[in-house]
Order: sequence, then C-alpha cells, then structure tokens
Amino acid sequence: MKRNEFNHPGYRLRLAGSVFLCLVNTAGADNLAYIDQEGDQQTALVFQSGAGNQSSIEQMGFTIELSSVGSFSQLSQTGLNNNIGVTQEANNDYSSIDQIGNYNQATLVQASTDNLAYITQTSDNNTITISQDNLINSSAGTGNYVSASQTGSFNTLDIMQSGVLNSVQVAQSDIGNYAKLSQTGEANMISVLQSQGYNQAQIEQNGNGNQANLTQNGTNNYAGITQYGNNNIANIVQMGNGQSINITESGGVSITVIQP
Repeated sequence: MKRNEFNHPGYRLRLAGSVFLCLVNTAGADNLAYIDQEGDQQTALVFQSGAGNQSSIEQMGFTIELSSVGSFSQLSQTGLNNNIGVTQEANNDYSSIDQIGNYNQATLVQASTDNLAYITQTSDNNTITISQDNLINSSAGTGNYVSASQTGSFNTLDIMQSGVLNSVQVAQSDIGNYAKLSQTGEANMISVLQSQGYNQAQIEQNGNGNQANLTQNGTNNYAGITQYGNNNIANIVQMGNGQSINITESGGVSITVIQP
C-alpha cells in the first residue's frame, strides 16, 4: 500500500489507506504533532495552542468491511509543555483528550475494537495512563469505556482494562491524588471520586459483573479494593483525613463502609 508523507515545521503526517481525515491546527511556539494512519476510514484531529506541546496519534486499523468504521481521535492542548500519545491498533475505537494547563501528560493505548476513552486534565503536572485491550478473547470486540477527569496539580491515574464491556469513571481534584485501577473480565464497573489532596485508591477486579464505588473527600486517605469472581459489590465512603481501608471480596459479596 502506498504511503504518503507530509512534513511541516509544526507537524508530520504519514498516511496509508483508502479513506482518512487529518486536521492539525497548532498556534504558538515549538508545538509538534505527529500522525501516522494505516488502514481505512481513520480520523485524527489535533488542536494545540501555547508553547512546547506535543501530540502523537498512531492509527493502525486493518482493512475493514463496508459495515465497519475506522477509529477516531481528537486531541486538544492549551498551555505549555503538555504531551499526549494515542495508539489505536484496531477499528472503531474512539478517544477525546483535552488538556488545559502546563506539563500534563496523557497516554492511551486502545488495542482492540469498540473502545471509548474521554480524558480531561486541567491545571498542571497531571498524568494519565490508560490501556484498553481484550486479552481474554482476542477474536471478540471489547467495548471498554473510560471517562476520566483530573482538576488540580500532580494527580496521577493508571487504568488497565482487559476484557469486554468494562467501565471506569474517575474524577480527581486538588493536589497529589493517585488511583490505580485494573479490570479483567466482563461488565465490571469502577467509580472513583477523590477530592482535596494526597488520597490513594487501588482497585482490582478479576471476574464478571463486579462493582466498586469509592468516594474519598479529605487528605491522606487510602482505599484498597480487590474483587475476585462474579457479582461482587463494594461501596466505600471516607470523609476526613488519614482514613484507611482494605477489603477483598469473592463469591458475590456486597460490602458497604462509610467512615466519617
């Protein structure tokens, strides 16, 4: 397949496919955008303003049937020295990433079909890393979903999804919050809300139909949730400072804990 290359002081495009769309709009000093598209019907949009921002989109979908569509990625950065990297390795993946501030970093890998990721970071020095895959059954579509928002500074979020129809919703605000979330299986759900500062959350789901809901409002709180098997439910609320909890569930258990 013939590859077309276009080089410009603010961006570089490498295109190979029958139908593709690229739109790059960079305003400011030393902003860079790199787009590499292979396959058919891929769409990549990049908007950058400020200075020293960098964006990278790699779309590597295979040749598709008439009933399928390519992947879509839209990136927007405003500020200084922000960085976004997106890799879409299959078809019908969707990503939207918006960064406003300075020194924010977002990395997204979508390695199977039908994944969705919506990411917003506001203020400075926030980091998000997301992997969406289906290592359980590589022949099936994935359909994993992430909605993540970080407002404040020095917040960190790490999400790994492997399976089908898993969902994560996260909102972290203020300073120094950390969440590491892992889902393996089908139809698992995680919801995390952390506000104020220096809260930590670690949640692992391995099975099907598990639910974990966590709210931490205060400083220096910690919550660890591990769910094995199917249909476990955990509802944890920690309000105040210096709270800590660890729970492990298996066999369809339901636990609710509220610590004021």
